[in-house]
Amino acid sequence: MVLNYLLRPITEDRFRYRTYRADESANAGMISVDLIKSLLAADLVIADLSFLNPNVFYELGLRHFSKKPTIHIASSATPLPFDTAHHRTIFFELDDWDSHLRTREKLALQIEAVKATDYVVTNPYTVAHAHDRMAQQDGTIELMSGALMTLESKIHELSSNEIRGRPTRASINALIGNHRDEILKIVKAMRHKIDESAISGLTHNPQATDMLRRLGVIETVVEQSSAMH
Repeated sequence: MVLNYLLRPITEDRFRYRTYRADESANAGMISVDLIKSLLAADLVIADLSFLNPNVFYELGLRHFSKKPTIHIASSATPLPFDTAHHRTIFFELDDWDSHLRTREKLALQIEAVKATDYVVTNPYTVAHAHDRMAQQDGTIELMSGALMTLESKIHELSSNEIRGRPTRASINALIGNHRDEILKIVKAMRHKIDESAISGLTHNPQATDMLRRLGVIETVVEQSSAMH
């Protein structure tokens, strides 16, 4: 009933998804193998959590691991466990036609949302994975910050003419210019690494932003020195 009266009028008729139960495969072999393949490969999975079937929650965990879109639905009498209660769930009344209509429209809205190009899948697995990536990112940022300070120090050493016996500004600018390609190669690599870290993390990192600004200053100094060379 749920598949034919609630889901297919939206998933098939409106959005043209081929819609089927994951355990309805006609392929030979173990049902569990086909089911897992379907869960991991499907463009969209709608998980019916009604009746708190343990198999469904096992399958839901597998789907979360795929980091692909999943929509939760459940009958209104379902007391969701704490680890799924925070996830947006569409509740419906099996014996209420008006509820069916409302459920279809809510389902359509969620499908529109997951089809958007800027949609980001969030579930317990993706959140935990993001935390790990952010921890790695923090370590990477610290290492790069130290490397940037060293590079700035070298630039300052090359450009300073205020210490005893230093050559003229023109000759120092020429010296920086001689190292132009090497310095800009390092700057480019650091920019790429910072951008990569920012994408992998889910939050804005002020330290990374500051390093990008400082790299811009270095590029300006090097380009100006090269122009004078």
